[in-house]
Amino acid sequence: MGSYEDVLKSATNQSSNKNILFQFSKTYPAWVIFIITLALSFVLWQFIEQQVNNENQNNFEKASSSLMVRLEEKYQSEIQVLNSIKPVFKSFVVRDAFELNAKSPVNADTVIRTIMKVTEVDTSYYDDFIYNTRSQGYYDLKIHPEQKRDIYNIVEYVVPFEVNQDRSGYDFSSEPEIAKLFRMSAKDDEILMSPIYDVRPDTLGFYMLAPVYRAYQEPENESERMEHFEGALLLEIKVPSFFQAAIGEGIASDSTIIYDIIDNNSPRSDKSFYQSNNYFLLTDEFIPLLRDNKTLEIGGKNIDVMFYTVPEFGGFQNNLPIISLIIGIVVSFVLFGFIISVITSRQRALELAEQMTKSQRRIVESSQDIIAVLDFNGIWKTMNPASEEIFNQGTDELIGSSIDELFQDKKDTHIFYKIIESGLDDYTERVDLKMLARGNKKKWLNWSFTVSHQDSLVYAIGRDVTLQKEAEAQQRIRNKQVELAERFSREASESKTYFMTTLSHQLRNSLTGILGYLQMAKEGFYENTEELNSFLELAEQSSEEIFTFVADYVDMTIATDSNTKNIDFSTVKIKENYENVLYKLGLEDKPLNIKTEFIEETPNSKFLGDKNIMSETLMIILKTLAEGNAMTNVTIQATENSYEKATELQILGSENSIVEEMIKIYKQEKRDIVDALEKDKKDVLLSLATIESNIRRLNGSIQFETFGGEEGNVVMITLPLTATTAR
Repeated sequence: MGSYEDVLKSATNQSSNKNILFQFSKTYPAWVIFIITLALSFVLWQFIEQQVNNENQNNFEKASSSLMVRLEEKYQSEIQVLNSIKPVFKSFVVRDAFELNAKSPVNADTVIRTIMKVTEVDTSYYDDFIYNTRSQGYYDLKIHPEQKRDIYNIVEYVVPFEVNQDRSGYDFSSEPEIAKLFRMSAKDDEILMSPIYDVRPDTLGFYMLAPVYRAYQEPENESERMEHFEGALLLEIKVPSFFQAAIGEGIASDSTIIYDIIDNNSPRSDKSFYQSNNYFLLTDEFIPLLRDNKTLEIGGKNIDVMFYTVPEFGGFQNNLPIISLIIGIVVSFVLFGFIISVITSRQRALELAEQMTKSQRRIVESSQDIIAVLDFNGIWKTMNPASEEIFNQGTDELIGSSIDELFQDKKDTHIFYKIIESGLDDYTERVDLKMLARGNKKKWLNWSFTVSHQDSLVYAIGRDVTLQKEAEAQQRIRNKQVELAERFSREASESKTYFMTTLSHQLRNSLTGILGYLQMAKEGFYENTEELNSFLELAEQSSEEIFTFVADYVDMTIATDSNTKNIDFSTVKIKENYENVLYKLGLEDKPLNIKTEFIEETPNSKFLGDKNIMSETLMIILKTLAEGNAMTNVTIQATENSYEKATELQILGSENSIVEEMIKIYKQEKRDIVDALEKDKKDVLLSLATIESNIRRLNGSIQFETFGGEEGNVVMITLPLTATTAR
């Protein structure tokens, strides 16, 4: 029996010779399935095409958004420079004070060419301004370009002065666009950005300017701001250094996009001033798969960033929709022909074999799916050449052998024979089974088994779905990685909030003491002199300002993190908390069989923490230690160490090979635990990382150890006992 014709002819020996091939009442299931599979092929084509398009769009959006975020962050860092210097102008500022505060940011940030203090000078104050500025050390100060004006915007201070002497005394009123920005910034009290242009003959750049008001003035409305406007603080930013620093060396996703940064407000004829290194790929012959225009809103200006995909974006997956359509159509024809052979009698099978056209044979022979016939003992009777591609074995090697040799697991063998025993006549059962190819290579096949009790044959179609199964496994790994990353993010946010709040409270308490002592000194505990009172008043005023700042910072910290901080520290009894967890586990659909023993003073031990987080952690610990075990013995020992102000908790579980293996991997791969999730089994590795993250949120520490074999596995936890060790 080496061909389909031989098998079908042998099946006709036990049936009548009546030809019912074209009797619709008998063959209608084949036509229905043919139409359905053909329709599903087109549906699958549209679905895969949509999925590919969505995947490409998501990858493109992630790459472009990442670039926009880096540009915004760099701009915000320059705003921080301006905001760090502006407080200097709360009091009278001289040249030395300005240079002292401005040198550090200029030296630290390579994109800043200079920081300037520009003063608005009325024509009536023109001579006095020149005199005062020269008296501070700018002996060669000269206003340029020279021109009579009612209002001047003159560079008074400049840092670094040695390489920017040409800027000293420069009148920005000679540049109408910049002069207009001065007034707009003063009116709205906002940091504004100039268009990108040649700020100097050798420098393409732009200015960032922040308004400065006269000392001790706090203008509350537009009228007061215009009245007390003194000038502006200017950053001269170099382009393209700004964008090179913002984008950095780039990340992996940058290689998938082409971008062009454009300022449509620039007076330059060339509005494009920064492009990606691969911009040359954007030729007339190349049409990008995707493109987008994003707007970066900075300093009242809109910077347009044009994004394009690179050639070959998306790669081979762009061809998947049409490939799936072709395969679907081929399978529809193959399945139609196969079902006709199954539901007809032996005579119809014989006639079909005799009348099969060469083109129909080619479809079967060229199919990438296994199309085969087995007897009820699992012996291959015939098979198409797809076995070469899937099993790396020819049909002549497989025909006559048993399908049992190709199953990875014995349970899959039972599934196959159970289908034969319980399947209805001519009923098709579909199942995914793990198979073995030559070389011990593992394969996943989606089988369609149709059992014909009349013919004592099993008609089988097997599709290789190994890639799909591997993709599903990878997706599960990515989901676990995302879950773990979210937990780490929440832990980091809570740690930051705790640190900043604690620091702020400590500063506020210290400053309260300083204020008290200063006020006592002021009240007469020392001999009062005019000079002493003056010093004391200044010290008291400075302390009050710092106290106000710290108090406001505490409120700001609490408000900022109100959406993420949800830890409620209180005294938690370990045994009570543990028993609540056991009760909840008993209510689940598949309750765990756990036997617990408490050692020494454990029932009375306690710690300072959040009982909800501890309950969640204990539940994960118990589920992990009991993974795959019918019965788990747990020994708990807790000790309060008053000297260390900590409670030490040990949870020992009985033998568990999976947990033992995962603990070893966790200890080796702890620094790269997100990537190590690829080695996870039964989500144990994810559970270990989650447990440690929760314990750190409780301001504690944890250690996992395995004693191997019957000795079991232990979780050792240290938790704070008093408020001095807990947040």
